[in-house]
Amino acid sequence: MDERRELFRKILHFLKWPTGSVTFWPHSFEHDKALIAQPGQFWKGVREAQASGVVVFGQQAFKTLFPRESFHYSSFDHNGRKITVLPGPVEMLAGDMDAKRLVWNTLKAYQF
Repeated sequence: MDERRELFRKILHFLKWPTGSVTFWPHSFEHDKALIAQPGQFWKGVREAQASGVVVFGQQAFKTLFPRESFHYSSFDHNGRKITVLPGPVEMLAGDMDAKRLVWNTLKAYQF
């Protein structure tokens, strides 16, 4: 977990996005060492934060939030919010340079 946190800390540091423009919001919680999906809680948090966009990192997160949709890296509109689907920390921490490049280039071009 510390590796994931450090990965995202570095990404945000180098992006230099405005303070307060990013919120990490869980889509699952851990119970007895198993992840329990909570998409309803996630979307409630997105509404309360009045987020205009959501970046979804990885297939597991995507399938939790969009269980009926086919997974692929993309951007699309969902309930008036821009959803951006990118590789997850598993791919990036494993050294997948294509995944890292896609994440970096997409986030660097992200418009608020």
